[in-house]
Parts: sequence; structure tokens; C-alpha cells
Amino acid sequence: MLSINKWDVQSGISIVKDTTLFDWRDNARFKYSSEEGVYKSSFVIDNLNRGASYFIDLGKVCFTAEVMINEKLAGHRIFSPFSLNITNFIKSGKNSIEVRVTPSQLNYFIGEAAHGNKVYNAYKGKQNDLMSEGLFGPVRVLMQ
Repeated sequence: MLSINKWDVQSGISIVKDTTLFDWRDNARFKYSSEEGVYKSSFVIDNLNRGASYFIDLGKVCFTAEVMINEKLAGHRIFSPFSLNITNFIKSGKNSIEVRVTPSQLNYFIGEAAHGNKVYNAYKGKQNDLMSEGLFGPVRVLMQ
């Protein structure tokens, strides 16, 4: 039905506005983050069909996701498929979406080792072993 392509993304103090989705390990500000990622966007549904069911499909997520639609919790997903029924949360017109993604700790450990933190010496030199993290999408709103 429609794709959500532009997002504001924040993890800790790192923020990117009006961006397409990306792998955290490819972004210098996010690659060593272990803090929750908060993705915010909006979408418009003209002519909401009251007899239909609406779903949000997040596509690929690393690793878990919590979804808020119009500031109401629509659900959590800890594995694929990252899809939720959002029929009871949407309205005609503009809708807000917030996706909270919880990454792993591995990239943080590697980052600490790379910055000389001796507590994480076991991860020293592992920069090529960074894991994919974040919301990759494509994020779509579907109607059935």
C-alpha cells in the first residue's frame, strides 16, 4: 500500500534527521552504539477503509522492535516476521510511527576495545566483525 522512506533516527546522543534506513555499522556515529535506536516518521492514509485490516511490515530488523502508532503501543517483535496488525491504532490522515530497536552489545564491546579500554581486550582488532544493527526495512503499511 505505502512505504515509509524517511526517518529521524537517534541512539544515545547520535541523531540523524530525514534519512533513509541504514546499517549502523556503516555510520561512524552509530557503529559502536549499544543504546536503543529510536526511529520516528509519519505516514498518511487517505480514505481509511473501516472494513479492512492494516498491517505494518518492518522488513529486516537487528535485533528486536517495539512499535508505537500514534503514541500507542502496537506491539513488540523479537524475531521475523516483523509485522503487526495496526488496524486499531491508525486513523484517516497523518499517522505517527515510532520504532524502538534494541541492538546487541557486541559492537559496543569492539568499539571500547578499539578506543583502548583494557576491560574489552578480548575484542581488540575485531573491527571487521561488527554485526549489522538497526532497522533496515523496507517499512510498509499494507491493507488486507
